[in-house]
Amino acid sequence: MEVSDAPNGASPKDLYMKQHILRLRSKDSSIYNDIVTGRKTVETRAATSKNRKIVRGDTIKFVIGKDSVVHRVQSVQHFDSVDEMLKVISLSHILPDAHSLEDALRVYDSFPGYKDKIKQYGILAFELGP
Repeated sequence: MEVSDAPNGASPKDLYMKQHILRLRSKDSSIYNDIVTGRKTVETRAATSKNRKIVRGDTIKFVIGKDSVVHRVQSVQHFDSVDEMLKVISLSHILPDAHSLEDALRVYDSFPGYKDKIKQYGILAFELGP
């Protein structure tokens, strides 16, 4: 019999995993809905020091208003630009309703300061799992 100090039968390794809260603006409810339904399987964020703390195995709690959903991070990739990222990850996994690089850039440009942050820090892609 294996003995563990981890709660609810979790493995000891789970004690080191963290939950991060990422908030979405109310006007981005379609992005939240895509995360909930599984249409969006990759979340992207500017690679700021806060977001670089999110590692494989951690969970992300996406919050919009009073609603939230939690997903485990399956992998994390760092890219210098959106263009570089889209050479590796299909746009349909990141922004299911975008049909072109121009559509994607319009979405990213709608977030205040995002373009400058990506230019300065790069962009992280978090593959989401259950």
